[in-house]
Amino acid sequence: MNAKNLHLFLVFIFSITGAFSQNPGNIGAGNLTGWFKPDALPLGNVTTWSTTLSTLGTITVTDATAPYPQATNTPAGNVSNYNTTLYFNNNSTTNLKGLGNTASINLMQNNSTTGQGTLFCAYYFPSGGGNNNHMMLWNNSPHAIQLRNLGANGRLGIGLGASNSVNACRNWTESNFPTIVSARGNRSSTTSLNLFDNDLLTTNTVASQSSGATGLYLGYFPGNATSPYNGYIHEYIFYNTNLTAVQMRRVHSYLAIKYGITLDLTGGGVQGDYTSTNDLLLWDASVYPIYHNNVIGIGRDDNQALMQKQSHAFDDNYRLYLSTLVANNVSNAGAFLNDVSYLMMGENTAGACATTASNLESPTWVNSRLAREWKVTNTNFNQEFNWDVKIDTCQVPGASVGAVNPANFYLLFDDDGDFSNATTAQGGTGPFYFSYANGYVTVHGIGNIIVPVNSTRYLTLGYNAPEITLSSNASICNGDSVQLTVNMNVTGAQNVSYSDGTNTTLLSNISDGYTFYVSPTVTTTYTVLNASNFFNCCGASGSTSATITVNQLPTVAALASLNPICVGDSTQLTGSGALTYVWDNGVNNGNFVSPIVTALYTVIGTDVNGCVDTANVNIVVNTTPAVGATASQTTICFGDSIILNGTGATTYTWDNGASDNVYFFPVSTTTYTATGFNGTCFDTASIQVVINQLPNVIAYTTDPAICLNDSVAVYGAGAVSYTWNNGVTDNVYFSPI
Repeated sequence: MNAKNLHLFLVFIFSITGAFSQNPGNIGAGNLTGWFKPDALPLGNVTTWSTTLSTLGTITVTDATAPYPQATNTPAGNVSNYNTTLYFNNNSTTNLKGLGNTASINLMQNNSTTGQGTLFCAYYFPSGGGNNNHMMLWNNSPHAIQLRNLGANGRLGIGLGASNSVNACRNWTESNFPTIVSARGNRSSTTSLNLFDNDLLTTNTVASQSSGATGLYLGYFPGNATSPYNGYIHEYIFYNTNLTAVQMRRVHSYLAIKYGITLDLTGGGVQGDYTSTNDLLLWDASVYPIYHNNVIGIGRDDNQALMQKQSHAFDDNYRLYLSTLVANNVSNAGAFLNDVSYLMMGENTAGACATTASNLESPTWVNSRLAREWKVTNTNFNQEFNWDVKIDTCQVPGASVGAVNPANFYLLFDDDGDFSNATTAQGGTGPFYFSYANGYVTVHGIGNIIVPVNSTRYLTLGYNAPEITLSSNASICNGDSVQLTVNMNVTGAQNVSYSDGTNTTLLSNISDGYTFYVSPTVTTTYTVLNASNFFNCCGASGSTSATITVNQLPTVAALASLNPICVGDSTQLTGSGALTYVWDNGVNNGNFVSPIVTALYTVIGTDVNGCVDTANVNIVVNTTPAVGATASQTTICFGDSIILNGTGATTYTWDNGASDNVYFFPVSTTTYTATGFNGTCFDTASIQVVINQLPNVIAYTTDPAICLNDSVAVYGAGAVSYTWNNGVTDNVYFSPI
């Protein structure tokens, strides 16, 4: 071989070994049959996806017709942790988005007793994505893999045997969070196949296996009407050997850090640990496991081409990043100073706000701190980083009044998780400082003084600001005012805004001890928006808010047992609707009064809360009438009529059935009594009417028959006196003609 050819050969060997030097976990590329990673894919329609590395040569899967899967590094919610992912959305048989290769590809052997192979899949399956979603199908009969999602469970089936077998299938519980599912082994026995769900060995077996067309298919099962996958595929890695537990942990760590996935620690021991390509322990899950939640990391590991400059928790409640946070990882302008350099962080599950307990477990000069705490591990990371924390605020302060003051923030850091003796740091103008926007506190420029190289530290945030306290009883009556006092734990005049839940009021340039009055009409909580209530939203005792209980006034009534009354009568006065009562005019509640003229009485009622109301009752006093009784005649003959009249009152009633001022015919001598009324007051008077009976008169004559010119006399009997018609005089002779 001449020198020129030798040079070309060495260049070729260098290019091959250089390309193969970067592989997942740096476990070597000799058995790496397929590494599908999406980093280099053009954004948008994905018509082809080729392996980054494969001992079989380049393997390409294609989608020949539209619509196509989408490559995106800004998916909704950044579910791929700012990295590129393939999105299979609205995927269906009629609008199929799938990538396939129909060739026989010898990725591994898993149908024989001696067969070996290891698979890694990083994906995110959203809730509501449907059933029988095929993430991947590979068939090189009799060796095969079927990886699908059945809604509540994911399922791995391997090999093409004579029948379904529990040796050939494992299920895992679908969490609908970013997930790493990995498998190794073959279907020859009950223990020869291992499935791992986020590093947790899963033993949920069901009788099944793989099936389908020859080739490799991502996002669908050819010919299966219900197979189109609706979700995200981050990365696939295939080996034709069974990786060791150490090797698998490296690859799990690589995928977890890259895609923001928390490994499962429930198996204990080293399970859930994160390691580098040279087996440095990046995150020890067994050290204070309460912090093993939402574990994320940034790091550089050239052996596996990992360059994760920014990461966030899946719910985006906190973020780590170099330089300035941008839309995707590849656009971050930051740089790692060291290779194999990592910063890992996890959190406890407490609220991102203050509690009474968390406020007590803090240095005395910090009056409020988050209950949520973070564990951070530094591995060869000798530079500054930035940290965003989303705060569970009662209400986000407005930008124009009462904005959060970054000068009031503290970073608390400690080496044992007990923050009562934590070291604190306040920001300045840079490089270490705080900012607040859109519900997030950002701690800029956290350096190695706070988190030294190759150390583990515990972090949380504190906040000092004005507080509001109640200077008097917190219970008032409707219509009253109450004084509130602003006490400050910071010096100098400040602008403080407070809210009553509806309106915001700005208090300009006030100092410690400033007082103001409020007059709520209903129970109201007054909250200082730029005070430590910015943190105190988890039931913390502290005084960033004051609740004024407004008791409504009692509904008092003034009652009189009799009303109206007559002169000389009494009536009882009582109040209702309150607890105690005070009457005017020296009257005690329940007393009888005897006014001689119409009078107004007022009662003041006080309820159990000390709230008062007043009520009035007007006692009408009527005079007693001087009643008289008159008749049109007091002596009459039987059959005659008379009229009775009452005098001295307004209305009258008569006994014996008579009516006032109405003629009637009495039949016997009777005394009639009139009752005269002025309102309810009355008097009586009587009058006797004498009834004389008619006489039984008989007419007589001296001679009932006489001659012309004779005289005769007529006379009556049965009466006292008589009157005759025709001019005749009783018992006097006359000569009728």
